[in-house]
Amino acid sequence: MNIFDYLKWRGDLTFKQDSFNIVDNLLFSELVYTDLSGIVRDDGRTITIKEAAELYFERNDEKHLWESKSMIALAPFVFKEMAKSKRYGNLKLHHYVNIIDDEYPVQFRAIQIDLNQRETFLAYCGTDDTLIGWKEDLQMSYQLIRSQIEAVKYLNGTTRLTRRYHIGGHSKGGNLALYAACNCQNFIKDRIISVINNDGPDLSNWLYDDEKFRDIKDRYLKIVPDSSVIGMIFFADVNTSIVKSDAGIGNSHSITSWQIEGKDLVYAEKRSESSEVTRQALELFVAKTTAKEREQFVDNLFAAFEQADIHNVSEMFEKGLPVVIRLLKIMAEDDYSFSEISGEMLKCFLAISNEKVSNLVSEVPSKAQNLIDDLGRKIKKKQ
Repeated sequence: MNIFDYLKWRGDLTFKQDSFNIVDNLLFSELVYTDLSGIVRDDGRTITIKEAAELYFERNDEKHLWESKSMIALAPFVFKEMAKSKRYGNLKLHHYVNIIDDEYPVQFRAIQIDLNQRETFLAYCGTDDTLIGWKEDLQMSYQLIRSQIEAVKYLNGTTRLTRRYHIGGHSKGGNLALYAACNCQNFIKDRIISVINNDGPDLSNWLYDDEKFRDIKDRYLKIVPDSSVIGMIFFADVNTSIVKSDAGIGNSHSITSWQIEGKDLVYAEKRSESSEVTRQALELFVAKTTAKEREQFVDNLFAAFEQADIHNVSEMFEKGLPVVIRLLKIMAEDDYSFSEISGEMLKCFLAISNEKVSNLVSEVPSKAQNLIDDLGRKIKKKQ
C-alpha cells in the first residue's frame, strides 16, 4: 500500500477521529511540491485544501501535468486526492512562500497546514525541477545555503504562540526542517512537537551544533528508504527509521514508492548494500576534497549545463544519452579545471550501484565511451 491507497483507505477519518500520524507527514511533505503561487496567500489568511485544489486544476491542464517528466510530477495528483477526502479536504492552508532566484541561487518553498485548533504542520519543499534547486543542493557540500537561511527566517516569522508545530519536509525540505528547528528562537523551539526529515541530508559538520541539536533530538525523526541515496548525505544515523520502497535505487527517493501498512510505515531491518556503498563514497568524497574544490566543481558543472543548453532536470532526462555525451565532451575538451575533483565525484557516482553502472555502460556507444576514457586520462594526468 502507498500514499494513494492510504488516501482511499483512511481518507474518511478526520483528525478529530484519528490524530496526526507519520503517514500524514508524508502527504504534507508531498503536497508542498505543488506550486500554489497565487492560490495560497503568504499571510495568515486561509484557504482549504479543497478550495485550493479546485483553483489549481482550473489553472493547470491535467493532461499536461500527467505528461510531465518531472521527478515531482505526481505531487499535484496527491494534492487532488487529498482535496477529495474528508480527512484533508477542509484543512486550512496559509503562509505559502515560494522564492526562486537565479542570481543568488535559491529555490525555497514552504507552507503551513492547520490540523485542528491547536496543531499545525509546517512543510518545507524539497528540490524541484529547476537547475537552481539542484545547484543549491550541491552548494550544501561546502557552505550555508540561502534556503537554510530562509527556512529559519520563515519559522521565526510565521509561527504563532497559540499553536504547536510538526515541522517536516522531503529531500532538501527535510534538511531545512532540521536546520530551522535547531536554529530558531528558543520560545518557538518550545512549541515544536516533532521534526521529521524524510530522506533529506543531515547537517554538514560545519553547520552541526551539538547543543542546538540536543534541544530537539528527542523530537527528531529521520526516515530513509531501504535504498536511500539523498538521505546518505552527511548521514548521522540518529533516530533513523528505514521504510521499504517498491522502487529500485533510482526511484526509491520518491515518497509515492514508500510502503504503508495501516497508519504506519512498512519498516525494513537495514538499508541495502548499494545505499551503504553510497554513504561510504559520499563520506570519502567530502573527506578527500576541500570546500574550495567542491565549489569550483559545482560552478564548472553548471556552466557545462548552460553550454549544453540544459535548463531543468526533466529536460536532461528527456534528451537522454545525447545530452550526456555532450556534457562529457564539454568536460573533456574545455578549459575547465575539473582535475581530481571530477575523479572523486565520478567515483561516487559509479559507486552508487554496480548493477546500474553495468547497465549504463552496456548502452553507451563507443563515441561516449571514448569521451569517458578521454576524461579519465585527463583526470589521471592531473593526479
